[in-house]
Amino acid sequence: MMHIKWLLTLSDQELEDVMGAVEIWCSSEGQAIASDVGRQALELAAQLRRERVLSQTQLAQLLSKEMPERR
Repeated sequence: MMHIKWLLTLSDQELEDVMGAVEIWCSSEGQAIASDVGRQALELAAQLRRERVLSQTQLAQLLSKEMPERR
């Protein structure tokens, strides 16, 4: 489980990218960010963004590919 401290290590731009990607993904999947699945998407997006420089759109696309495996 991700802790809030982990999100605090992201820069403002990284955090914007992560939140934007998760909002896009959750909206397209009919999920709430506050749901278990939404939190999983947030954790994955934060991990991916820390590892690579990705835009909101790129992160949302990766979530679409990788999240079904995590549900």
